[in-house]
Amino acid sequence: MDVKVVLLVNAAEAPTRSREGDAALDCCSSDYYTLFPKRVRKVPLGFSIAIPKGFVGLLSVRSGLSLKGVTLANGPGIIDSNYRGEVSALLLNAGSRNITIAKGERVVQLTLLELPAVEIKVVRSPDETNRGHCGFGSSGKF
Repeated sequence: MDVKVVLLVNAAEAPTRSREGDAALDCCSSDYYTLFPKRVRKVPLGFSIAIPKGFVGLLSVRSGLSLKGVTLANGPGIIDSNYRGEVSALLLNAGSRNITIAKGERVVQLTLLELPAVEIKVVRSPDETNRGHCGFGSSGKF
């Protein structure tokens, strides 16, 4: 399947797979940024993408940045199929030191997933299951 990408700035790179078999595409920062401790920073990626109808794009932070305490403030980030603006990542530095993002550094990964056709049906109660309403800690494994 072909997915159209428009590079919006000179330093921008199209999302790419590092290796054959990778599930996600690496996305790079289009400029230099400093992530300040306990703050969220919008990091533009310098491209727009035409996610095909019936699909969604999901952004997740790369594990190398996670090891430094960086996460996505809205993780996973969602790119709807009708969005055509610049893709950006809302990065949160959960650590206590400044983190520098270099121009061209791989910061997030983009996964494209096909969505099922779903219609919401309002009912009086959901179908019964063996779990029922049991939530956090209900398996006794916490």
